[in-house]
Amino acid sequence: MFEKELEFKGNWHLPGHEKFQFFGELSRKKNGHIELEIIGNLWKNEWGDEIGFIFGAMENGELITLYKCYKINHTRDLKTTQILKFRVLYVLFGAYFKDEKELKFERIRFQLNNFHTWINNFGLKNINHDLKNRSIDVSYSAPDSIEFDISDHLSGKIDFKYSIPFSASDHKFIVEQETTINLSSKKDKISFTQCIHEITYFQHFITLAMFEGTYPLSVTLNNSDYHDKTKDSKKPIDIGLFFIPAFNYIEARNNFPWDYLFSFKDIKEEFSIVIKNWYRHREQLESIIFLLMDSYYQETFNENNFLNISQAIESFHRRFINNRVLSKEDYEKKISEIVENVPLIHQDWLKEKLHFSNSPTLKDRLEDLINNNKINFIEEIIPDKPKFIKKVRDTRNYYTHYSTELKRKALFGNDLFFAAMKLKIVLISHVLLKIGFSIEMIDSLLSKKKYRLFFGLFSKK
Repeated sequence: MFEKELEFKGNWHLPGHEKFQFFGELSRKKNGHIELEIIGNLWKNEWGDEIGFIFGAMENGELITLYKCYKINHTRDLKTTQILKFRVLYVLFGAYFKDEKELKFERIRFQLNNFHTWINNFGLKNINHDLKNRSIDVSYSAPDSIEFDISDHLSGKIDFKYSIPFSASDHKFIVEQETTINLSSKKDKISFTQCIHEITYFQHFITLAMFEGTYPLSVTLNNSDYHDKTKDSKKPIDIGLFFIPAFNYIEARNNFPWDYLFSFKDIKEEFSIVIKNWYRHREQLESIIFLLMDSYYQETFNENNFLNISQAIESFHRRFINNRVLSKEDYEKKISEIVENVPLIHQDWLKEKLHFSNSPTLKDRLEDLINNNKINFIEEIIPDKPKFIKKVRDTRNYYTHYSTELKRKALFGNDLFFAAMKLKIVLISHVLLKIGFSIEMIDSLLSKKKYRLFFGLFSKK
């Protein structure tokens, strides 16, 4: 669904206003935004520019709920017919949800672009080609589901399903296997906002593993309160979801498992521990990973990528390593001694200036993260650590303040790109250590991809 064009025509109305329905079209524009254009007096100006829900009944009978809609245009034609345009953040297919209390779900199912390649578990067992008898025997069996625990509130499962679209006219026989991620609540239903967060955070793990961006291909939600009443069934109906992800779509470059930083088979034995740790450290990791993700979803590199990675490294050190130069007691004693030796009129000003003086500098943080790791690959790409750390510090300060005296010390062009790549490897290494990878495993994975993912760092030599 996410890859296809979005275009639905039908009648639209506001919750509780079923008698006032107006024709309109829902579509995804070239800029990626989802927009609804309605012909008719659906909206009153005194309601403001934001509305929570709009309901739609499509020409094929499908029900659609639009959630979080913002008016972006309001015009009238020569016949005084009102034309309204809304930007829509979320589109739910299959039912009407009248308020946020109803937007809760027990299960989330979704597919990610190239996730099947990352898993690399196809059920084709055997192909026997008998040239003499002009026959082919094909054996296929869907792989077993992969179940994993996430937290006290959430469990996960990777499912493999197949279909056999047979076309006699085309003389083709094809087995198609789909790989789907399932996240299920163990206790209470999951709020809609949390559903989006769960999809995104799992997506970020796969992006980190692939070393390139991925995005949802489809998302389905289930709520046991919504079932097909026409069939007298208690089975929850599938609620399709469409939204524009936080990061832009980019064309995938790596389409084989050996092109990724690591595939499922590389961590098969450790996967249950790794994914649980990924979620266990979520509160501390999430904002760090968000900054890192930017580098996977940009077609071109610029100084903002470098700044984001620098900020992510600082944040990682602050949250997981150390955020004090001195102990609290020693620092307070030192500040008191300094402040007491200046005139009273200047003491408040001086306290404010010294407020963050106990926080390690970027140079301090880089020294901790780079000097104290035991990963040989990092030793190889950063042979002169003091020089590299100083260059990163000066470059970060230049692109933050654009100081003319720092310009001659800063990195530009390819040098800036390769410095950012090295910082990215340092950060990823520490993240992987935190979620359960061993030093030996990280070193092996990085070394194996030396010329596939990091060729530029060595081609200069």
